[in-house]
Amino acid sequence: MYAIPYVPPAINEQLVSVNSMNDFRWNRCDLKSTSLLGNVMANEMAISKGNYETIFIRNNKITEASHCNIFFVKNEKVYTHPANTSILNGITRIAVLNLCKELNIELIEEAINYNDLENINEAFLTGTTTQIARIKNIDTINLKNSIVTRLQKAFVDLKNNT
Repeated sequence: MYAIPYVPPAINEQLVSVNSMNDFRWNRCDLKSTSLLGNVMANEMAISKGNYETIFIRNNKITEASHCNIFFVKNEKVYTHPANTSILNGITRIAVLNLCKELNIELIEEAINYNDLENINEAFLTGTTTQIARIKNIDTINLKNSIVTRLQKAFVDLKNNT
């Protein structure tokens, strides 16, 4: 292990691609101190496919990604998996939940079914170094982005005012 300096940009301008895989990890993903080998393997798989991230699917529900939380937008409502033992409740995730409330964007903490991705308008990832990254496609499903850019601008304001 080694550390290198990293200064995140004001706004993450990337449009990222992600792939999916069945979640083979144990049932306490909310405990970060336990082995994250499954997450590392999933992230390596994404990189080997030329993608930014791998999202996990458990019982046909999308939980989280290998090193990020994931959000979806459908009919101008934001959806994300509820904070429970299936996800690690990230700090940036919590900030985005609060931003949705401040911006009067309806937020529903409910898992999205993988089979319903065709009906999703937008998706984005959140994480400490990822910040808010717009997803252009999940596997072969292409997505748009409009609410995400609103959240990104609000996130920059939040960072600048703290």
